Amino acid sequence: MKQSVNGQQIEYIRRGSGEPMLFIHGNPDTSHLWEDMIDQLDDNYLCIAPDLPGYGGSDIQSSFDFSLAGLAQFIDDFVTALNLEEPVHLVVHDVGAFFGLSWAVEHSAKVRSITIFNTAYNRNYRWHKLGKIWRTPLIGELSLALMDERKFVGGIRRMAPKLPKASIVKSYRSISKKTKRTILKLYRAASPSVFKGWDKRLQSVVKDVPTQVIWGRHDPFIGKEISETFGTDRITYLEDYGHWVPAEAPEKAVELMRSFLTVNKAH
Repeated sequence: MKQSVNGQQIEYIRRGSGEPMLFIHGNPDTSHLWEDMIDQLDDNYLCIAPDLPGYGGSDIQSSFDFSLAGLAQFIDDFVTALNLEEPVHLVVHDVGAFFGLSWAVEHSAKVRSITIFNTAYNRNYRWHKLGKIWRTPLIGELSLALMDERKFVGGIRRMAPKLPKASIVKSYRSISKKTKRTILKLYRAASPSVFKGWDKRLQSVVKDVPTQVIWGRHDPFIGKEISETFGTDRITYLEDYGHWVPAEAPEKAVELMRSFLTVNKAH
C-alpha cells in the first residue's frame, strides 16, 4: 500500500484489525523485517509497518530532516495521514528506534505500549565499525559503492547465522542508490551527543508507558549493557539469537509480545 506523507509516497504494510500496532524497521531492512511477526499478530491487531523514507518502496525528499525532532515529526505525520486516532503499540528495531522512540518522547499520549528490539538510544553509545565507516565522508560513500550481494549476504550470515538467507537477500535487493544516500545522511546525523536529553526524556516516558526490551544476546553491533538504558527492568534476553530477533525468532518474539500485552491489558 502507499500513503502520501508531506509529498512523499510511503510504502507500508497494513493488515488485520483491532488495536493499532506500529512496526518501525531499522537498517538495512524494510517493512519485510516484520512480515513473519505480522502473520501471527494480525488476528488481534491492526498491524502497520512502513518502509522508512528512502528505504524500500518509499520516497524521500532531498530536504528531509534527519534530526531526532524531524524523525519524530515524520512518524507523527504518517500516523496522522493514516487517521490512527487511538494510541498505538509501538515496536522498534535498530535505527528505527531513532524514529519511533523520538516520536514516543514527543507524543507519549499516542503510545499505548513500547516493545524495543536491539537498538541504542543513548548518549553513551559508541558506533560499531560499520557505523563509523558510514559516518566518515568519502569512506562511507566508497564502502557502499563497493558493496555487492555476495559480500553483503556473506557478511551478514557470519554475524547472524540464524537469520534466514532469504531475508538477507531481500534486504540487499531493496537497497537502491536512494537508500545508500539515506543511510549516509541518517548515520551522519546520529552522533551520540544528539541523544543527550532525549534519552532522559525517554526514561521518563517509560515510567508511564508499559515498555519491554527483547534482546538477542549475540549482537555484533550493540553491547548488552545498552539494553539496560531505556528505563525499564522488563528485559528478556534471547541467548541463542542476535541483532535481528524479529526475523531470527519471530515465533518467540510474538510469544513474548502477547504475554507482555496481555499482562498490561489486565492492569
